[in-house]
Amino acid sequence: MSDTVEKNITHEVTPVESTPAPTAAAPAPTTAPEEQGIPIPPPGKPLGQQLALELLCRAVHLAQSRGAYKLEEAGLFARAVNEFVVRN
Repeated sequence: MSDTVEKNITHEVTPVESTPAPTAAAPAPTTAPEEQGIPIPPPGKPLGQQLALELLCRAVHLAQSRGAYKLEEAGLFARAVNEFVVRN
């Protein structure tokens, strides 16, 4: 090590009062599509292309908000989703 680094290193340890480790907050429950105003057909009934596409787009956004994709992948998915988003 260099002299400067060695001079800055001390071997004295100062005890710290023990505090309980913070507990991780429970993740916020995700809202089901039904609770967001999207009527979902019962199992066995077809979703339809429009609803299926909307659900897939929401899934992409949800996964990205949870950090599931690399930045480059997220950019590509955002472009793909934007092809189907109607802007007013």
